[in-house]
Amino acid sequence: GREACQGEFNELYWASCTSLNLIPFTKRITPKVLSQLFQRCPRIFKLSLGRVGDISPITPEGVQILAQFTELRNLTFIACHLSEESTRLLAKELTKLQFLNLTWCTALQDAALIPLASFPSLKQLSFQESKITDLGMEYISHCPHLLSLNLSFCDLISDAGIAHVCTRLVSLQ
Repeated sequence: GREACQGEFNELYWASCTSLNLIPFTKRITPKVLSQLFQRCPRIFKLSLGRVGDISPITPEGVQILAQFTELRNLTFIACHLSEESTRLLAKELTKLQFLNLTWCTALQDAALIPLASFPSLKQLSFQESKITDLGMEYISHCPHLLSLNLSFCDLISDAGIAHVCTRLVSLQ
């Protein structure tokens, strides 16, 4: 009766879910939970993940699971640690990704930005309060479809780095 109906509703809800903000639940998000989400929510196109203290779902195993969310168009990582290997895997698998937010990802190294040019649909990037430098700007300047770039509070980028990106990416708005 009612329990069966509730179960069917939950399954329908999860199967049709297209957007999830998991930042408030970071302490409970493990690679196993991400894998279960992928199984239940194959249509997700917007996903937000974050880090609380030392707890982050963005482990190498977690990134491999995220790479299976091939319908993603919008991906936010707040205060997460991403390696060059991680961004390379995401760029290879998430071909529909249009928006990538890496706010407060202070451990992000310039080398992790190299694969960003491989995202075929990437239009918006946000690096608020990251530690990327002018070298990172060189890598970003190879993102052919980029329309929007947020570098708020990225204090290690000089005017020359900004000028280089603006010269190469004339479509920036």
